[in-house]
Amino acid sequence: MPHSKLIQKIKIAEKQFHDDDDDMKRLVKLELTGKNSLTAMTLSEKQDVLDHYKDLGFVVQAKAKKKLTGPAAKLFSIWQQMADSKLIRDRRYSALEKWAIENCKGENNGTPITKLEWFTTAMLHSAIEQLKAWQTRAQKAVSA
Repeated sequence: MPHSKLIQKIKIAEKQFHDDDDDMKRLVKLELTGKNSLTAMTLSEKQDVLDHYKDLGFVVQAKAKKKLTGPAAKLFSIWQQMADSKLIRDRRYSALEKWAIENCKGENNGTPITKLEWFTTAMLHSAIEQLKAWQTRAQKAVSA
């Protein structure tokens, strides 16, 4: 795990256990590593501090996934249908995002938008129509 992620998790744990008590935070670091600063610690020392907080009950939580709604949900639903019909190979959201970015450049004066969540509603509707047209063409080709 990179230094920055460890520091971030340690700071969250410190806030959870010691809130505003800076002396207590320093004391824990000094007892475990002999250093009172996270920046002076090695990667393994930072891991020791994080492990100490985990032993006390700190739980590292995973990021919650955002639930798709509206046109983005519809776009992903069509993508999943196409994957189920074996019209596309990669059913992941990242594959849909890559496809949408490439195919919707014209909607933003030729400049690609790098995240599907940043698409405007009009761009999402355009992507839905493009995907539906592709799905229809592909289904006709399979049945012919």
